Amino acid sequence: MVYNLEYRIPIFGPVTLAPFVDFGFNRIMFKNQVKLNPDRVAELNAQFPQAGFAERISVIPETQKLRASTGVELQIMMPVVNAPFRVYWAYNPMRVGTFLQPPIVANRSLFPNRTSFVRAVAPHGRALPFFEKVRTFRFTISRTF
Repeated sequence: MVYNLEYRIPIFGPVTLAPFVDFGFNRIMFKNQVKLNPDRVAELNAQFPQAGFAERISVIPETQKLRASTGVELQIMMPVVNAPFRVYWAYNPMRVGTFLQPPIVANRSLFPNRTSFVRAVAPHGRALPFFEKVRTFRFTISRTF
C-alpha cells in the first residue's frame, strides 16, 4: 500500500513545482510462504553445519513498518521526447537504521586451533550497517508511474 500526495504549482510554460509526501508500506503478509529451496538449505547445512540455515528467511523488522518521504520536485516538460525532465530533493523522516548480523559459515574443523578460527571469521562475522540516507537529490527523464 503506497500513497502519494503532491500539489502541482505551474510556474511558467512547461515548468512546474510540486511539493510531495509519499508514505506507505510493502509488508510480507504471509511470512510462512517466503521460504528457501529445501534441497539448497540441506546442501548449505551439510557444507556449513555450524551456520544452521533454515528454510524460512529472516525479515528485518524495521523494513515492515510504515515508511515515508517528503520533498519538492521541479518538472520541465520536454516537447521533443514528450516526457518530463524532473529534478527532486527528498527527506526521509522514517528511514531504516539497523545492523545486520550475518551467520558464521566457516567450518571450525578446517583450522588448527581456536585462535586461527577466531581471527579468520572476525572480519566476516561483524554486523553490517544498514542505514538509509536522510536526504536524496536526483534527476530523471520520465514519468512517475
